[in-house]
Amino acid sequence: MRDLALLRTHAWLLVGSAIAIAAAASCTGDIGGEKEEEVPGPPDVEPMAVPQAPEIVASTSTCSPLRPGEKLVSVSPEGHAWLVVPGESSSVRVLDAFGGELVETIDDVAIGDVVEAQAWSARDAALVAGERLWRLQDLARIELTPPSGFTAPVAFCGDPAKNGALVSGGRVYERRASEWWGWDPGLGGDEAPREVVRFDGDCQGPSDVMWLTSADGTLFRVEPAQYSRPVRFEGLVDAAATDALLAVLDADELWVGPESWQSWRFSGPVPTRISASQGQLWMASGAQLLRFDGTTWVEIAHTMSEPIEDVAAYAGGAWVAGATTVCHQATGPAVRVEGVRPFERSIELEYPLRVRASDDSTDIVAEVGGLPITLVQDAESGYWEGTARLDTVGWHTITVTASGGLARRTIPVKRVPEVSRSWAVDIEPIYQASCSSSDCHGAGSTKAPEMGTYDAWQTHASAVRTRVVDAKNMPPAANVGPEWGSDDIEVIQEWLEGGMLP
Repeated sequence: MRDLALLRTHAWLLVGSAIAIAAAASCTGDIGGEKEEEVPGPPDVEPMAVPQAPEIVASTSTCSPLRPGEKLVSVSPEGHAWLVVPGESSSVRVLDAFGGELVETIDDVAIGDVVEAQAWSARDAALVAGERLWRLQDLARIELTPPSGFTAPVAFCGDPAKNGALVSGGRVYERRASEWWGWDPGLGGDEAPREVVRFDGDCQGPSDVMWLTSADGTLFRVEPAQYSRPVRFEGLVDAAATDALLAVLDADELWVGPESWQSWRFSGPVPTRISASQGQLWMASGAQLLRFDGTTWVEIAHTMSEPIEDVAAYAGGAWVAGATTVCHQATGPAVRVEGVRPFERSIELEYPLRVRASDDSTDIVAEVGGLPITLVQDAESGYWEGTARLDTVGWHTITVTASGGLARRTIPVKRVPEVSRSWAVDIEPIYQASCSSSDCHGAGSTKAPEMGTYDAWQTHASAVRTRVVDAKNMPPAANVGPEWGSDDIEVIQEWLEGGMLP
């Protein structure tokens, strides 16, 4: 592990308008590092066999012919497929199959040759075109100021106008407020980080971990204040993440982890692309379109008559593309949620939601953290509207169900602290007042781990969160120091959720 705490906070606060951000000058911090020891390969486990004939799940197909040279470049979390013709700068085509009917829009964006994209809706996206970084906001072009050292090729996650991350030239840059901050793992060539493994387009899941890959197959695990390289897949082809699942296509095997890796072997052709959303992995093995939830394999029926070259999953299904056709595959009714993105992180307390079921069912129920959200239908649009409130900092889950329970969405979202907390300024004084005796967590303690350093708090962060923030039973009743009030607990929670700064 290397210390990134001077640079890194997973808060990535949402401050200022996109236009203000576009005009702001970039600023880059930097931490180098010596080359680590050799990264281990995957564990020696007995591969499991992907069933040759798994259960077939019916699916509706909604297809469109591709324009000459057209490519599927991104799918939004709500299912909008963005297509461009590489080398052309005039237009993007957006397809929407929500509700079963294909809606097509073609818009002039005049941004140049798009090489990387992340769609957020039918009219909002982040784009890399050549050496330039763009944000489309209701299709209005906003050129963003890239970080110092920004060079193509570039991979990114999240929204680089707000709190995203870029990988360029072996360095990782993160958006913090109106500035870019960067760190350099000190690796070059094929060992350097090159790609970001996205969570529905964003940078990290509820475990606060971001995953990167390098050309030599190394997997980077980036946490709030440190990173590691836990495993290298020599034949890495593609990777995808969703919720707690991380999947890697490695030569002729699929590896699913990350806490306990298991490999799977295909009886048919090995997939060349993998995509993930809502706890499901999607991939094509020859003519079979497969879906896997970490336990069960199913085959999704489809109407593609040509080889599937690309698969892009989202919560309501997946888009699949061949050489001449792109099709939307849906295995049942879906729920569209506007106003909040999966895995979004911001200081916002409330999110105004607009919700609709693809079959227009009216039995829509929404909640956040188990508390109901009142929804009222707007007669003109047909959408149900309400407000999700995040009363505490940290991760929350917005859940929406409809269509008799057949359509269900879970949207993780994180409220990050509005204030920046550090161990030296905010946490150490609490420790010294309440925890520093040898009978507690001080030097020489034999009853509990010593907690007198930043590294110790970082190492035991999960236990601190459980005992202090969740259970609120630390310090124990027998503690000889002053009792903690809600303010102390809030400060510790803000430090934990704000990036555990030193």
